[in-house]
Amino acid sequence: MHRRLAACLLLSLVVPAGSAPRLKDGPGVSYFPTNVGDRWVIEMRYPTGTEEYTEEVTDVENKDGALIISIGREVDGKLPPQRSQIQITDKGIYRMSLQGSAYDAPYRILKLPLKPGEAWTSEASSGGAQSTTFKYRAMREEDVEVPAGKFRAFRIEVDIDTRGRSSRSAIWYGPGVGIVKMEHDDPAGGYVRVLKSFRPGRK
Repeated sequence: MHRRLAACLLLSLVVPAGSAPRLKDGPGVSYFPTNVGDRWVIEMRYPTGTEEYTEEVTDVENKDGALIISIGREVDGKLPPQRSQIQITDKGIYRMSLQGSAYDAPYRILKLPLKPGEAWTSEASSGGAQSTTFKYRAMREEDVEVPAGKFRAFRIEVDIDTRGRSSRSAIWYGPGVGIVKMEHDDPAGGYVRVLKSFRPGRK
């Protein structure tokens, strides 16, 4: 359960740049889905087996100079009413809520523009009951191959602390795609998240 919660906290989905509402050439647009109907399949590889899930962008809103992206996760081939929300600004990509559960404040999962050596820290809490600290470091571009194809992606490393429990992740962002791969190392058992396929929606 803990490893799946950690995976959800880190997710930052995928999609090419360009959409209906958009920022003023905002740098974050190329690292997150921005078209209604954008749809991707993600594969989670655990030591005990694999799982996969499908998500879709259901709404894109331009609000106060930021893009608010709503995402639904399929259950039995249908999109339930619960949504996750992401906020994109010129300064970064922020997670606002996860499957209908809002965070106390949006927390930054990617600082923009991406530059090697950049570092930032984010705090994620919900209902004031639990706080997770993420310490991010922007590393370098690397070649990455996953089921969805080959990508030249920017590697981000993350140290995670949840009430004294430590774990670590490496995340690869591809320009115009978003997360293509993530490796998570946790004492309870890690996982690898890869982009399996992507289908664009309407622009």
